[in-house]
Amino acid sequence: MSVRLNDGTLKEDETNPFSFKEFVKSKNRSAVKNEEQNNKMYQKGSPRPTVMPDNSPFVLNETDVNPDFQETFFKDPTLDDILDDDEEDGDWSGSYQPSVIEESQGARTAGPSLSTTYDSFSLNPSELAGIKSFVTWQLNDSNDFKLHSTDQDFVADRSPVEHVDFYSLQKDYENVKEENSQLWRTIKELQMLNETQTEKVRNLERKLEAKMIEDEKEAWDLESVVQQVEQNLQMMTKRAMKAEGSVAKLKKEITFLQTELGMCRTENEALRLAEKASVAAVKQNTHIALENLHKVINNAQSFVTQLMSGADSLNLVAELLKSVDKIYELKGEDDQ
Repeated sequence: MSVRLNDGTLKEDETNPFSFKEFVKSKNRSAVKNEEQNNKMYQKGSPRPTVMPDNSPFVLNETDVNPDFQETFFKDPTLDDILDDDEEDGDWSGSYQPSVIEESQGARTAGPSLSTTYDSFSLNPSELAGIKSFVTWQLNDSNDFKLHSTDQDFVADRSPVEHVDFYSLQKDYENVKEENSQLWRTIKELQMLNETQTEKVRNLERKLEAKMIEDEKEAWDLESVVQQVEQNLQMMTKRAMKAEGSVAKLKKEITFLQTELGMCRTENEALRLAEKASVAAVKQNTHIALENLHKVINNAQSFVTQLMSGADSLNLVAELLKSVDKIYELKGEDDQ
């Protein structure tokens, strides 16, 4: 018997009170008890007839309305073995039954029952086939053996309690069949949902794989960009080091040129001073020469008469000296 747990898993339990084996045991026990009651009622008197409405959905077999047929509903060769196993299992195994079975047996059994729901267990197709092997209530369309309240009066050597058990068992079977179909529909829906979720998971896995490939490609691209940037940084560092060396050399050259410029300026100043000194010496010599000439002229006045012949030449020399003196004065003013 497959029992569905809270976490969605299935667990096999041979001693489960909701198993098909326990269901058959309980039905066989109830059938034996009903047979004993029927035998007592047969001894007391004739049974009351059972009348079905015209629109009843239930159909009986010929064996169910045959007066000579006195077998139980669930006559099985393994009945004795099942009853022996029931005695060994204990008193509790008969009290745990599905809700639909307990509702049908509530009117004919006085034993304690536990109200449970059918959601806690499910039937496999093989177990359902086992139920179908015990149920032979409906006739085919070729059989016209049906009960009607107007044209047939069902008066047989069977008790009303046994027919009530038959109808309630038929109703229980229909309920179990309907619940089983609902469970199969639920299983199909869950399978479809599982397939949908699986497809979603596959799509997500494909998207994740594509995303991982894209991320890996981006990582490779970023790594190549980083390597290129590192190479550029190394080249820029080398260029910066070369530029720093060139700047240091240029600084040294500038310092050397500044030193040479200072030396040139000093030399120029010295030349200027020397030129000024030479001009001053020339001027001084010129003044001395003029003074000497004036003295000579003054001294020569006494000799004018003697030097009349040479006066013109001396005057000419004096004028020449004055012209030279003026030239030096103009040159000195230009230098200043």
